[in-house]
Amino acid sequence: MNQRPKSQIKIVPLRDFPEHRVFFADEFEAEWPDWYGPNGSASAIEDLNAFANPDGVLPVAVIALGQDGSPIGIAALKAESISSHKHLTPWASAGYVIPERRGEGIGTSLVSALLTEAGRLGFETVYCAASRAASLLRREGWEQIDKVQLDGEQVLVFSRAVSPVGREANESD
Repeated sequence: MNQRPKSQIKIVPLRDFPEHRVFFADEFEAEWPDWYGPNGSASAIEDLNAFANPDGVLPVAVIALGQDGSPIGIAALKAESISSHKHLTPWASAGYVIPERRGEGIGTSLVSALLTEAGRLGFETVYCAASRAASLLRREGWEQIDKVQLDGEQVLVFSRAVSPVGREANESD
């Protein structure tokens, strides 16, 4: 595996780099055509506009930038995800790393940044629904709490406590 050091990436709020929304919209449409494609039920650019929330409240996204400043990954924290689990909030979602940079720990760095962001916002737990990223979540200490069928696909529901350090930092702001 071609492992680049994590120090060569930078994790920043999407709201600070709104010019990258169009890039990620194209990537979302290619990665999830049933959801964001021409016949999909969602708009990638509308979701990304919401994730670039200038107020720094939900929904909010963080992006990974490569050493040259190019966008290479994104993850978002939003209030709702699965309709059957509306009682849980917030949700880690929209996790994406460009194919040529997968396997380098960028997804892990993005999820870690989301947990920090959740702590800043005062949340104690974050949830995530995953059909493909279950191994990453388990490796990072997420606990599977449910299993549901969603659009004919099995989706696992995970939870993860926000570290007390993240919450203490929020309280001292």
